[in-house]
Amino acid sequence: MKRFFRQLSLRIFVIPLLKLAIFPSYFLFRNNFKNLKRIQEKKLNTLLDGLQKTEFKDRLDPNGPINYSSFVKVFKPSQYNDWLEFVEREKKGERVFKEKPFLYQPTSGSSHREKWIPYTQSMMGEFKEAIFPWLFDLFKQFPEIGKGDHYWSLSWLPTSMREKGRTNDDLSYFPKIHRWLIGNCLCVPSSVTLAKTVEASRLATCVYLVAARNLTFIFIWGPTFFLELIEFMMDRKESIVSMLEKGSWEDFGPDLEVIKPIKDKESARLLKGFQKNLNSEDLMKLWPRLSLISCWDTGTSLIYAKKLQELFPNAHIQGKGLFATEGVVTIPFKGDYTLAYRSHFYEFLSLETNEVIPSWELKVGMRVSPLISAGNGLLRYHLKDELRVEKGVSSPLSLVFQGRVEGLDLVGEKMGEDVAKGLLDSLRDDGKSPVSLLGVLNGEKRPFYLALFQGEEIEEEQISSLEQKGEEVLLNHFHYKLARELNQLGHFRVKVFPEATDYYLDLKKKSGMVEGDIKIDLLTKVHGL
Repeated sequence: MKRFFRQLSLRIFVIPLLKLAIFPSYFLFRNNFKNLKRIQEKKLNTLLDGLQKTEFKDRLDPNGPINYSSFVKVFKPSQYNDWLEFVEREKKGERVFKEKPFLYQPTSGSSHREKWIPYTQSMMGEFKEAIFPWLFDLFKQFPEIGKGDHYWSLSWLPTSMREKGRTNDDLSYFPKIHRWLIGNCLCVPSSVTLAKTVEASRLATCVYLVAARNLTFIFIWGPTFFLELIEFMMDRKESIVSMLEKGSWEDFGPDLEVIKPIKDKESARLLKGFQKNLNSEDLMKLWPRLSLISCWDTGTSLIYAKKLQELFPNAHIQGKGLFATEGVVTIPFKGDYTLAYRSHFYEFLSLETNEVIPSWELKVGMRVSPLISAGNGLLRYHLKDELRVEKGVSSPLSLVFQGRVEGLDLVGEKMGEDVAKGLLDSLRDDGKSPVSLLGVLNGEKRPFYLALFQGEEIEEEQISSLEQKGEEVLLNHFHYKLARELNQLGHFRVKVFPEATDYYLDLKKKSGMVEGDIKIDLLTKVHGL
């Protein structure tokens, strides 16, 4: 009966109100493509006006024009290291940027091991202008998602950060009314991010998901995240069944004390009846109305998105736009990957000419990498991602994600060459020389990283010692650590043998490269070994 009234409330009250609340952003986004240059110039003017209230005003010529030309002369394309000093000063309480950040969101990348991106109310407004048009368009394209529960994978933190009292609640970014409406659509409460460990978060998430018999929409980032979550659900099936039958967290009570347990004997019975091997028939019995899964489906994620599709053959898979911790670049919109032109100020580095151009000069056929200037104060911030500019179906242009410009990103771990170099240097000695750090896509199995060294073969015990040492080094890398805790990546491996260089060249030749064109890279993606 409780489930019936929840679904009735969603259909006739919560979802209609949510659609009404986000419609203005959708309307403005849909109807203003032709005004892209004017809107972008207005975004830039707002940013430049804000600089007048900061120490950066001294960089601008008070007697000269303040426009795009003067902006690019004063501020060069930047990375996190260029802003590190200012972020650290702001974190210590000094007023550096125009607006005081209310949150520092952790991430990592090729330029810095751990980055803390400042989030301000202005920046959250910019995110809103991308998320709301995308969400309203989803309701139009897939009306079934408006008739049931949603699961949104919120920001997860490694256990070590939870132990320090840091937590994430992505819904806090939205205005109160939107936060309340979206929160009421979710079958898994945002409080799961308050669990003391990643394991406890996953367990509570699975309990709530199993009880969400009217699940219609899944929003995740990497498809491996949900695949591993389902495997975790199968591995912990007996515990989850018991928790649902008793309405108790049992032994996990201390780690989940701020999260309300849930009792649902009917869902427990369904899960208990699952076959030993995961299959689509059992999953369809549990979530018969699942209509849409939003996840990455290009590059290294393609094979895992296909696996999700096999498990949920009646659900649509919608690929993601380019959405990073530092800002949003594109959203899926009416069949295109459309520039979120109402959010930040955008420029693009041409990967052919190395020229930086504003968004209104993009042309079909270009290969570009985005620079964003956002309301958090970080200007001309280069995201090391590659986009291909294509002719749009319903918008002028579609910017299709191609992959990272540098580094690897198998499941969202953002492995950079600096991390690879540090790892290989830490493991090398006089008896062996590093060849490359391989990011191995292992068919449908869990991908992993392997350090390849040339030298005399060593004992298995020495290999294990090197693997343990290397794993400890990699666990200092924020997104690698999280991917390991979420079981998206396998354990780090080491391979040492005399013909390692020839082995590497053979791997490259198998991928289709001509021997004379092969360059040994510090960081290399391979498909199987």
